[in-house]
Amino acid sequence: DKEELLDDDQFGYRSVHYMITIKDEWLAVPNYKGLAGLKAEVQVRTNLMHTWAEIEHKLEYKNDDDIPTKFKRKFSRISAQLEMADEQFDELRQEITNYRNEVLKSTMSEQPDTAEVVNMDTLQVFLNYYFPNLDKSARLSNSLVKDMNSLGLSLKNLKEYYDKNHEVLDKIVDEVLDNTEENGFKWYQASSAITLLELSCPAYVEKFGIRTGMEEFIKSYIK
Repeated sequence: DKEELLDDDQFGYRSVHYMITIKDEWLAVPNYKGLAGLKAEVQVRTNLMHTWAEIEHKLEYKNDDDIPTKFKRKFSRISAQLEMADEQFDELRQEITNYRNEVLKSTMSEQPDTAEVVNMDTLQVFLNYYFPNLDKSARLSNSLVKDMNSLGLSLKNLKEYYDKNHEVLDKIVDEVLDNTEENGFKWYQASSAITLLELSCPAYVEKFGIRTGMEEFIKSYIK
């Protein structure tokens, strides 16, 4: 693919455009026959770039000359603020990625960071690592974060519970899904983590109980 970055737009806030063509090796495939030289433009925008484009559209200013002189400075300031916000969001995204990678290293180690407070990021790293094939549930994960913090439980606790009972957990999940396959029951990453707590943490069970429908499965495996 060939790409071409177009010039900044009239108001100084950039949208990124790619001019693309079909790869030469693809042209040998019958489906692409006769498409040599065909070009397409793909425009890539962040949410804030799109917001700026919507502002342009609503105000019906198509180019710099359309803007009354008295408004040009304010337009420039707004576009600069949006561009700065974009850069800061990008920096924040990278910092969050680095943070999650550090949590992952700790989670994989023999001694996870016990000082790390459980939050949505740290919990999700744990869930992604131990239950990569299950779907996420923001609602269940959010509730689990609150419940764990209320009991002072850490990722280290959750890892210990996993090491102790992951084989039992697999059996329970298989049994639950076998018994609920026909009614569309869904098992999420957080469902597995909650099951570990129900199996391994009496304080959790005392405060929050065992989920309805799970009592039989949990009690049959608790030793």
